[in-house]
Amino acid sequence: MSDAEEFLPVLDFVRDAERRMGGARSVLVMLCGPQTDLPLLLQLRGTIQHGMPEAKIAGIVSAQAIADGHTEGKKTIVSFLFFEDSVADVQLYDFGADASEAVGGKLSSFLRSEEHLRAVGLVAAGERLDLEPVFDAFAGVPEDVEVFGGIAENQPGGGFLFDAEHASTRGLLVLTFAGRELSVSVHSSFGWKPLGRPMKITRMKDPFTIQEIDHRPAIEIYQTYLGLGPDEDILTGMLTFPLFLHRDGLTLARHPRSYAPDGSVYYAADFYEGEEVQLAYGDPQEILDTADQLQIGMAQFHPQSIFFVSCMARSLLLEGDTEQELAMSRYAPSAGFYAYGEFLRSRDRILTSNMTLVTVGMREGAPSKVPVELPRRISHVDARTAVMRHLVNFVQQSIGELEEANERYRRLARHDLLTGLFNRGTTDETLAEMVQEAEREKRPLTVLMMDIDDFKGINDSYGHDEGDRALQIVARILQEQTRKNVDVPGRMGGDEFFVILHATDAEQAREIADRIRAGIEERGLLPGGRRMTASIGGASFFPGDTPQQLFKRADEALYTAKRQEGKNSVAWACD
Repeated sequence: MSDAEEFLPVLDFVRDAERRMGGARSVLVMLCGPQTDLPLLLQLRGTIQHGMPEAKIAGIVSAQAIADGHTEGKKTIVSFLFFEDSVADVQLYDFGADASEAVGGKLSSFLRSEEHLRAVGLVAAGERLDLEPVFDAFAGVPEDVEVFGGIAENQPGGGFLFDAEHASTRGLLVLTFAGRELSVSVHSSFGWKPLGRPMKITRMKDPFTIQEIDHRPAIEIYQTYLGLGPDEDILTGMLTFPLFLHRDGLTLARHPRSYAPDGSVYYAADFYEGEEVQLAYGDPQEILDTADQLQIGMAQFHPQSIFFVSCMARSLLLEGDTEQELAMSRYAPSAGFYAYGEFLRSRDRILTSNMTLVTVGMREGAPSKVPVELPRRISHVDARTAVMRHLVNFVQQSIGELEEANERYRRLARHDLLTGLFNRGTTDETLAEMVQEAEREKRPLTVLMMDIDDFKGINDSYGHDEGDRALQIVARILQEQTRKNVDVPGRMGGDEFFVILHATDAEQAREIADRIRAGIEERGLLPGGRRMTASIGGASFFPGDTPQQLFKRADEALYTAKRQEGKNSVAWACD
């Protein structure tokens, strides 16, 4: 339509339909259209206000709308939701007028005033919005309240939202749905899979812009791993390869929006410095298979209306197959929009993701008893997707084998091959770290040094195999008597061993040392009935100690223990 006058017959038809159904307790009208249709959208708002003054109005400028399972890139869509017993409400918050914290406070008060709240829809527009204070407003909202929505636009000058009276280019539309008889079912579909190795964000410009990944300019990750050359449309090549991350129990994705000459990349949602990320690729077969499962679930829910929020990058990847994942529209009238970020709820946290399809089914009252016809199972495999999946599987399998080999090499570099204990280099490095921690946090720290009494005689009398067995017995006892991933038992070389006891004072350490000594004597049975023994020296950390000083005192205590008659004793360093 070219102007609101052409909409009048439609509005008359809708009002007649409402009268035939006996009226509605609440009416929500949603308008969605492209930026070029903004004047038309505002005209339609006025027309609807005049013809249905009781209706709540929510308007969204979006690059692409969804109507009854079809994508409508250049059209304005108007959808009407009538509620017999429930109440829909719309609030518009303007980030231009209020800070994020103020918006979060107002939203928190509003949500707590709603009785029988069942669902909240959030639609944001504007560049680099700080939504965390807004999301914090849901901390006290019961977990059974569904939350859905997304970012309609986050580029400069591209956003526009409105309700019945106000408008904002940088704001948040909040749609609430409340009622005793209202049921809401929200589910999401992903379909992207990890590709390549995990990497770490090492430098950021702001929460949306990564400067460095693994200490390299962020753009180099795409150029290196995707083979994007200077003559290619780099941004288009990057769009369908988002970054994966894990946060609050959910796997999230972030797709790039732009990149700068310094190699930094701006994304549609936030990151934290230090987070691990991984490139991902979209598997069309997986995406459509998951959408089939959502369709079955929606059919069994018996919705009376369906709302979609889908990522723009999904339509870029699926192209002609895009409407296949919207096929659940066969079960109820549907509407929605394509977003630059989708909102998901994980317990009391609201998170932003990309590359996600969010589906919302609503129904008043009990589900219909009319049987539903479930969708026929079809295969989404074709030559294009099969080749991609085989190649990616080959890459992932190769990466897994390489990582296993690297892990073995890393372990060999840190551990003693014969005993499996940490080696001298690792214990020296760890002792330096633990001394710094003990100094900083005022915690106790104790070290033990030990060696096997007359180890040379064992080797000379019984052979090196028996000597190796003796070393392994000591190693097992050290592992049993110390705390895994807390204390650090190590082999210094030959028959000398070293133990770092974290947050352990001298009294506790003496008990541990005596148990180690007794265990070696008890279990160290040698050929001919002879028993193996060990001498142990201990020293505790004092403020101002260096690792070398602590090590030296423990070594001197060991020397004292070995001078005892019969050895097989524990000695302690003097203060």
